[in-house]
Amino acid sequence: MMGVSEHEVDEVLKNAKVDLRIPGFEEEEKRLRQRMFDRPHTPQKLPQGNYIFCDFRTLELPGIVLNPPASEALKRMHMLAADPGIVAIMNKHRWRVGIMTEMAPVGYVGVSPKCILGVNKNHGEEISLRLRTDDLKGFRKYESIKKTLLHELAHMVYSEHDANFYTLDKQLNQEAASLDWTKSRSHTLSGHQHSEHYEEEFYSGDSSNFSQKLGGRCQISWKVPVHLQWLLLISV
Repeated sequence: MMGVSEHEVDEVLKNAKVDLRIPGFEEEEKRLRQRMFDRPHTPQKLPQGNYIFCDFRTLELPGIVLNPPASEALKRMHMLAADPGIVAIMNKHRWRVGIMTEMAPVGYVGVSPKCILGVNKNHGEEISLRLRTDDLKGFRKYESIKKTLLHELAHMVYSEHDANFYTLDKQLNQEAASLDWTKSRSHTLSGHQHSEHYEEEFYSGDSSNFSQKLGGRCQISWKVPVHLQWLLLISV
């Protein structure tokens, strides 16, 4: 919920007069926080230093007026770049990405045998992320895009999807939570802990065989264990 203070959220919850200690009201809190997330907010303050995303570029499709507009896509890219967990990872691993770009949807999520959600070109020269839904009428869920970004950051070290890659990918997902200082402030009155973003999205499908386009230059065929097949739809 970047750009909205903890005080604002607490005020909304207080005014709603919801007793979050009673089981079943957590969903109400979720909806209230999501409405706060959807409210207009001040521009995101981007991190400074050596280990950052240096630039950003939104999607342009000739002859098509995108809605939501590019300005909303840019906000989401800035949110990712300023996400406390991502910032901590970039600094810990000393990674610097030349530019984060928005990629056009390729394939249908959960339907097409090939569905690219992200690309890391030349180990950080450019990371491109699929922000929009298949129909271009909205954005994919924040946590799903964040998982894609973490997947692409693992490609800063390993090009191919081998055991080393999956180990690092898992490590980065753990670090995104453990190094996020806001997590300690995201407990509800019910005593349960929630992340700053409540959105979650997973995809399924028969994707044991998948042709991967890495960095836009070569084709690699590979297989992964069944329990890791959901990663096939995250990115290349």
